Amino acid sequence: LLIYGILKIKNSFKKKEFEKKFKAEKLKKVLLITLAFTFLNPHVYLDTIILIGTISLNFENKISFAIGVINSSFIFFFILGYFSKYLSIYFNNKKSWKVLDNVFGALMICYGLYFIFNV
Repeated sequence: LLIYGILKIKNSFKKKEFEKKFKAEKLKKVLLITLAFTFLNPHVYLDTIILIGTISLNFENKISFAIGVINSSFIFFFILGYFSKYLSIYFNNKKSWKVLDNVFGALMICYGLYFIFNV
C-alpha cells in the first residue's frame, strides 16, 4: 500500500491528456457487456454466496432479509449510476484528477502505515 500510494501521488503530477469522446453504443452490445460483467465476475458469487449467505444465517426471517438486500443493492447501484452523470462534469479536467489521485494516494499511505504499526 505504501508503494502504491507513493506511485499514485507521483503519477498525479504527470501530464494527462483528456479526450471527450462520446459515441453511441448499440443496445445489444451494452446488454452483452452488462451481462458479462454480472455473470463472469467472481466477486458476484463470493459476495452473494459467502458474504451475504453467511450473514443471512443470523436472521430468522429469510424473506425479509432477502428483500432488504435486494432493495439496498438496487438503491446503491441506481444512485451510483445516476449520479455518475452529474459527477462526470467535475472530473473532466486535469486538476480534479490530480486532487483525487493525491487524496487516494495519501489514504493508501495512511493505511499502509496503520497496517505496519498497528496490526
